[in-house]
Amino acid sequence: MKRLVLTSIILSLITVVSFAQSVTQEIDSIEIFIGGQAHLKVSVQAKKGQKVEMPVFKQNEYITPGVEVLDNGTESSVEKDNDYVEISREYTLTSFDDTLYYIPPVKVKVAGKIYEGKSLALKVLTCEVDTVHPENFFPPYDVQNPPFDLTEWTTLIILSMVALLLFLLATYFYTRLKANKPLNIKFSFKKKLTPYEQAVKDINTLKASGKVHSENQKDYYSALTDTLRNYLASRFGFNAKEMITTEIIEALNKQDKATMIAEMKQLFETADLVKFAKFTVPLNENDMNLVNALEFVNKTKPEEKKEDDKKPKKTEAEKQMTLWRRIYKVLITILVLGGTALTIFVGWQILNLL
Repeated sequence: MKRLVLTSIILSLITVVSFAQSVTQEIDSIEIFIGGQAHLKVSVQAKKGQKVEMPVFKQNEYITPGVEVLDNGTESSVEKDNDYVEISREYTLTSFDDTLYYIPPVKVKVAGKIYEGKSLALKVLTCEVDTVHPENFFPPYDVQNPPFDLTEWTTLIILSMVALLLFLLATYFYTRLKANKPLNIKFSFKKKLTPYEQAVKDINTLKASGKVHSENQKDYYSALTDTLRNYLASRFGFNAKEMITTEIIEALNKQDKATMIAEMKQLFETADLVKFAKFTVPLNENDMNLVNALEFVNKTKPEEKKEDDKKPKKTEAEKQMTLWRRIYKVLITILVLGGTALTIFVGWQILNLL
C-alpha cells in the first residue's frame, strides 16, 4: 500500500515537472518562395506567477544564417488546468536564398531556467526563369491612373450646372434689359407728401369726419393741434410736438415768414382750456379755429419753384421701366459674380482631381 502511494506521488511530480517544461515550437509552412513569409509559433506552459522570458530579436536579425526575423509578434496567454498558463509568441520569418534551412530550437527562460523546443526545417524555393525565351517576359507596367469614380465628380457636376444656369439667367435678363422689356410685375409708387400737403390733407380729413360739431370737443382740438404741431415741426424746424403753447408762440415770433400769430395763440390757448379745463367752445368758434388753421398753413407754405426749374414728371410706365432697369442690373451683377465664383471653384477642384 505504501509503495502504491509513493509511486503515485512520484508520477505526479514527474507530470508536474514535465508539464512545466513543455515548450512547443511550430511553423505554419515548411516551404516558402524567396521573399515569402513563414510564421514560427513558440509556446510554453508554466505555473501562474512564474516569470517567462521569450527571446526578442532585433529587426532583420537572423534566427539562423539566411533566415531573418521580420517581426517578434506579441505575447499572449491562455489559462490551463492545475493553475497553469500557456504563453505563446508568433515570429514572422523570411529568406532570400533558395535552400533548406535548419531552424534551431528557440530558448525560453522559465523561472530562471532555460527550456527548448524542437528544431524545425524551412525550405525556400526559387522561381524558375526561362532564359531561353526572353520574349515571353513583359516589361513592368507604367503608372496607372486610378479608376474613374463618378461619386467624386457628382458635386462638381451639380455645381457646374448651377453655374451654367446662373449665366443663362444673366443672359436672359441682359436681353430684356437691352430690349426695355420689364417682367409682367407692376410696382405701386406712393407719393411722399410735403409738410404743407400733409397738413391740408389732415385738416380736410378732420373737417370731413364731423368732429367739428361733435360734443366731444377734446378729440377735435387734440387732432387739430396735433396736425399744426406736426406742420410747424416740419415747416419751421423747431420741436413743436414737445412744446407748450407759450413756447410755440415764442418760436413762431422768431420766424420771418410766420403770420397769424395772434390767431394761432388763441387757437392753442382754446385747445388747452378744452383739453385740461373741460372748457366748452361755441360751435361757430370751432369752425373759425379750423378755418384759421387752414389759412395759416396756406400762408406759411414754402414758395413753389418756377415751372422752368421743375424736372419733367415721369409717366407711370417710365417709372416702372426705370425701376426694372435697376433691378435687371442688380440681378445680372449678382448672377455673373455667382456663376464666375462657382466656375473658378469647380475648375480648381478638377485640377486637384486630375
